[in-house]
Amino acid sequence: MTLRVVMVVTGFPSKNDPGTGIFNLRAARALNCSADVTVIHLRSWRPFRPFARTDELDGLRVRTLAIPRLPIFPATSLHFYKTSAWAAVQRLIKECDLIHSVGLSFAGFVGAHWARLGGVRHVTQITSSTELDGSQPLPDEEAMKFIDGVACNSEALAMQFHRMYPAARNVRAIYRGVDLKRFAPNGYRRVTPMRRGVHFLFLGGFPDYRDLPYGRNTKGGETLLSAWQAAEEALASASAQLTIGGPCSADARVQRWRAALRYPQHVHLTGMLDPSKVADCIRSCDAVLVPSLQEGFPNIAVEASACGRAVLASTLDGMAELIAPGETGALIRAGDVTAWARALADFAQRHDELVVFGRNARMRAERLFDANAYPANVMHLYHAALGEINQREVLPWIALS
Repeated sequence: MTLRVVMVVTGFPSKNDPGTGIFNLRAARALNCSADVTVIHLRSWRPFRPFARTDELDGLRVRTLAIPRLPIFPATSLHFYKTSAWAAVQRLIKECDLIHSVGLSFAGFVGAHWARLGGVRHVTQITSSTELDGSQPLPDEEAMKFIDGVACNSEALAMQFHRMYPAARNVRAIYRGVDLKRFAPNGYRRVTPMRRGVHFLFLGGFPDYRDLPYGRNTKGGETLLSAWQAAEEALASASAQLTIGGPCSADARVQRWRAALRYPQHVHLTGMLDPSKVADCIRSCDAVLVPSLQEGFPNIAVEASACGRAVLASTLDGMAELIAPGETGALIRAGDVTAWARALADFAQRHDELVVFGRNARMRAERLFDANAYPANVMHLYHAALGEINQREVLPWIALS
């Protein structure tokens, strides 16, 4: 019998915003081939935005719920999402076999509460180390009773979660992987004496994560700007180029930084990139930069590897699973401007080696990060969660609401 799964997410693409939550869409689409998936998209309410609506996207049923959110009172906002939306989803929840929430610190709380109300199993997915660093709410012992399985985007996240919750059930590392056909090398540029310099790419942008310790520099964009400026003379002499994209990457602050450079013509600002153009953008470069200060298992690094491009990334736990230093790329101390400046200047002179790194990265991606393995691994976790002996207490209704 086909499992009926409700996937609860806080980010999902829409006609007006095709980039937000694109990885949730890809995961839901992949799982929908093995299960009957309905997506519940939790959004913030705004004037003229309907409280509830149902759409279809890529063959998926998407139920969007818009709930008032109070940024200065996150606990109150979470309470609204858990309780106010229940009337709109209770039939769907009670008729499903399992809830799959994406994001432990928000959707995970909502999913646990709805699993308790609906009497169904619940698997949560951890996508980033920021969900476990203490800056976000974490489930207590009571909430953990309603988390029957945990899918972590990397082994590092799984081990970290195990340390925090040693009694947690069915904690597994499951790579979301990448579409190896869409993200493919499509040939390598020939190395000739007339070729231009090394082209670096950074797509992390400068999202203002006000609730995270590193804020605007969470993705390492500020570190990269300082490093490029420090190494600018050497980079210009090597004809190196840098393309910067992602959230806020073309705003006034970045524009002023570029204008202050001695060689601004070597830096290109793309702004927010359409998801359909990411693969081509990666293929246009020689090395992808991931200078993040906090990450889980960054999709851009997996996509770059699949496209046969070297990755230069920060020394964070999850990166060691992605990158084999000296074979597919390099690991550089997170937030160390001097180290990043030195690495950029160094690799700007090593185009041929970057090509070899890229070829190795593609082979590694084929071996470890094929998205086709994702649905089967998640289905195994679903069945393990469904097979759990019921340890939940029967609670009075007043405690559930």
